[in-house]
Amino acid sequence: MNTKVGQVLRRAQEDLSSLGKQEVFRYVEHEFGSRGRRAVRDYLAGSKATKMPIADIYFIKGKSSYYTLVGYDFCSCEDFYMNDVLRGTATPCHHQLILLLCKTLRDDIRQASDAESRDLILHSFPLNQRITHAYQQGGPAGLCAPPNRPRARA
Repeated sequence: MNTKVGQVLRRAQEDLSSLGKQEVFRYVEHEFGSRGRRAVRDYLAGSKATKMPIADIYFIKGKSSYYTLVGYDFCSCEDFYMNDVLRGTATPCHHQLILLLCKTLRDDIRQASDAESRDLILHSFPLNQRITHAYQQGGPAGLCAPPNRPRARA
């Protein structure tokens, strides 16, 4: 996969590779505006990447769940879906910018175990969250209940 936003971020990583930490922060904030400022703020607050043992798949912790990133080319968040998938812009989401910071600053990107990777994938997509919740509430019958109405008890 080689998306427009992925190309933008790979070029940025090359440009930033020789800069110091503060210069990288200024560049990201300037080039990517409010998303860049938010990414720097969250990065400094401890938001880091977790990598799957295989492939170029990463997880970034958001406010309420984890987001799955496939390199720089995909993020499971709604912002990426709206801007890059539907509108076709080359606008990275702030999770992709956090990954850019982690890779550029060569931070320790934590390696996830196979079991942890499975759990993170299950919890990083809204549909997967609904399926997981339904199974916790009584199995596949929970998937048939409307999301805002409790399902009938047997």
